[in-house]
Amino acid sequence: MARNWILVLSLPLLVVLLGSLLSHAEGVDTAKATTPPRLPIAVEGVIYCRSCKLPGYVESMDASPLPGAVAWLRCNSSAPGVTVKGTTDKNGYFLIQTNAVTNYGAHKCRVFLGSSPLSYCNVPVYPADQRSGAPLKFERIIKLGSGQRALYTAGAFAFAPAKGSSCPRRP
Repeated sequence: MARNWILVLSLPLLVVLLGSLLSHAEGVDTAKATTPPRLPIAVEGVIYCRSCKLPGYVESMDASPLPGAVAWLRCNSSAPGVTVKGTTDKNGYFLIQTNAVTNYGAHKCRVFLGSSPLSYCNVPVYPADQRSGAPLKFERIIKLGSGQRALYTAGAFAFAPAKGSSCPRRP
């Protein structure tokens, strides 16, 4: 009977000891191996002008890249929140970087269309619900400057001419 009590009392101690030994097998710290590093974020996307045949027109999308368009990254992961502006290059591409938000808080961020530089192509059409913005999707970790960032994509955005207006004709 005494042997049974010793076995019952020592069993939990044995389980804890074995668990500790297994977690440190071959010098691997399982906590560090599963936790990604905390990195500042960068967000990329492209803004187009729909239905206008401007330089860089993509027939399959019926859209042209929109240089000088504005996108906004808004994050509610901290008080008072973070808002960062990005402007597109000649290919309609934007890259927004911030040190105020890390990959741990990126799930609370969205990208919104801001403004178009073209008066004839300034109606936001994609994403359809401009109030909720576009969510971020993790792509990869990149090296920018001397450090690393977690790169996210917000996808493609589009403006279009207002109903009844048209794009200028190409020569």
